[in-house]
Order: sequence, then C-alpha cells, then structure tokens
Amino acid sequence: MKVKIILTYLLFYGLIRLSVAQSSVSTSNVSDALKLRVEAILRMKSQIPAAAQFVFAPLQASTLSGFNELDVQVEVSGVKSEVIRFLISEQRHQVIEYAAYDVASAPKLLIGEGSNPGRGGTAQAPVHIVVFDDLECPFCAKFDNEIVPELLKHYGNSIRIVYRDFPLEGHPWARHAANDLNCLASVDPETYWRALDYLHRNSTIISHVQSPLMTIDNEIVRIAEQSHLKIDDVRRCLVGQDDRIVNESIVGGQRLAVESTPTLFINGLKIAGVPDLKDLSLMIDRIMAYEERHSPVKTDGTP
Repeated sequence: MKVKIILTYLLFYGLIRLSVAQSSVSTSNVSDALKLRVEAILRMKSQIPAAAQFVFAPLQASTLSGFNELDVQVEVSGVKSEVIRFLISEQRHQVIEYAAYDVASAPKLLIGEGSNPGRGGTAQAPVHIVVFDDLECPFCAKFDNEIVPELLKHYGNSIRIVYRDFPLEGHPWARHAANDLNCLASVDPETYWRALDYLHRNSTIISHVQSPLMTIDNEIVRIAEQSHLKIDDVRRCLVGQDDRIVNESIVGGQRLAVESTPTLFINGLKIAGVPDLKDLSLMIDRIMAYEERHSPVKTDGTP
C-alpha cells in the first residue's frame, strides 16, 4: 500500500487538541508522547503501512507567536515523503498542521520536469504539460493513445509534453518498464517516445503474457535496433535496472500530492485522471491566452 500524504490547501488545515506533558523546546529530540500523538494524527488522515517509519526533526521556534514548528516525514522502503509541518503550542495542548505556498513564482515554475525528453515544443513553449505516468495503467494508455495525439495535432509546438515516472504499487511490471524507457531517454528522445507509445498501446497484451519483463526487454531492444542504437549499451542498461530516476520522480510526485495516474500539471495547474479533450483544450486555450497577455514585451521588433 503506498503512502498517501494528503497535502492541505488551507493555510491552517485544522486544530486538534492534545494532552501532552509540557516540556521545553529541545534542539536534539521530541518527546515520545508528542511523537506518538502526531503519528496517530497522520495515520487517521492517511493510508500508511504498518512498517512505515516516522522521522521527526527537532522542534524549532516559529514566527507565529505561541507556537513551535515540528517537521515530520514518513519513510517507507527507504523513500521519504514530503515534509509535513506542524505548529505545536508552547503549552503542548494544540497542534496545527499548515502549509505555506509560494505565490511569488508562476505555478509552472514550481513543477519539476525531470530529465526525460519532451515532445511538441521546446522549453520556450507557452504551455507545459507534465504527466505523471504509469506504463501499466489503462487510463494512462487512454490518455497517451487518444488525447496526446490530438493535442499535438491541434497545438503543435505551442505545447510541450513531458512524462514523469509514477509506477503504482500493484502493477508488477510498471517500474521495470519505466527503468527500461529511461535507458533510451538520454540516448535518443525519438526512440524513447516510440517505445513509450508502444508500451501504452500494448499494455493489456503485455499484462497477459507469461513473462512480461522479458517481453518488455525484448521489445525495447527491437525498437532500439530499428533506431540503430548501440545495442550492447542498451542491453547493459536494461540488465542494470537502475531505478534512481524513477525513485526521484516518485518522490517529486508525492511532494505534489500525486496519488493516481495519470496526473497532469498544465503550467502548474493539477488535473487528476483523463480529462475530456474539449474541456482540456478550453483550459489550455485559457492558459495560453494568459501567457500571451503576460509574456515579456520584446524590444527587437519581433512579434
């Protein structure tokens, strides 16, 4: 079961009363009683595995009078969640969970695109669509097979689409396939996209073959051969199954409260699931119009 830390969208999420013995602020530890009660709060709010570890930072002074700050992370199988910040009253009777948001930067600048290649426009395209994707997910396949081609056909280089890895637990070959694709991403972007589209088109078939992992590896090699890549290098990468890029992408998704796939960020605006093409187009048009109105004024005479 994956960790699902629910990020709040209010400045102050809620007030929860505790009965914890008063103690002075320490730079070295947090009392066991406070740890237990904060863990209880998080487990009530989220689906957290029994084996999860709760990592507490030292209590720190807060800019809010009468409170101290406590940062907590949930760690599962070596992967840590985003930081969850609490305000602890000096009397230790109240806890407030809160989040501070950066509104000085454009939303799209807050969404990391990772290292995978994009399709469509360049980094200067007015609209960026970052998709957290699972190669075994049927809804992701629908988005990739039906929605993406229409977007590229209609908007061309005005949009840039980047996929980030977010293999879900319960999908036995999704992580392996993501690692395989990453072997192609840095070598040849066109081959990467051809392989990604192939896996999405054939995800149902792959799920029913006797050896999905072997099938995926063989198909990646076949596609790489068609592109005249160095097959020995590709094979070594496939065998290595280096999942650092995938892990970084998962952590990035968790920090953005991604819980399902596909999850889209259109210039930083989040949409979970496969949107209706018409509704998505209207949203893109609105964002594009905003970007056009607020783009820097050129002084060289170019439009």
